[in-house]
Amino acid sequence: MKSEIRTVVTFESTAFNMTEAKDYFINPCCFGDDVAAWLIRELRKKGMRTDEKPGQEDFGWYLNFEVAGIVYTFVIGHRPNGETEAGTWIGWLERKRGLIGSILGRAQARNSSFCSASNSPDPNGLFGGSRGALAFSIRLR
Repeated sequence: MKSEIRTVVTFESTAFNMTEAKDYFINPCCFGDDVAAWLIRELRKKGMRTDEKPGQEDFGWYLNFEVAGIVYTFVIGHRPNGETEAGTWIGWLERKRGLIGSILGRAQARNSSFCSASNSPDPNGLFGGSRGALAFSIRLR
């Protein structure tokens, strides 16, 4: 039985800013800069090469990092449930392919053994498992 590659993560946490729009946000609901900055710190603690700081999209934030010579992009955004609820953080992993690769639809991480549960599932424990960076953030309530 072939395992599916997981490239999307959702979690709820009130540990990150979801209410105060910053003056540098492209849109008032562009939360996630602190999540991305935290992930950069966690990835670096594990010896990963990362961007110096996260980049901004009109809906959220992203960061690039490298594993075994392959560059990945992790994109994070927030979907609110209401003013008093945590809402849902949504993140997805893409294999960075550049402009031409993106246009041709090659940005998915589907061919990467880094993401594949059937080959070498997340060998550095960054995106799941009990010691994963994102698994840790889920417990930050």
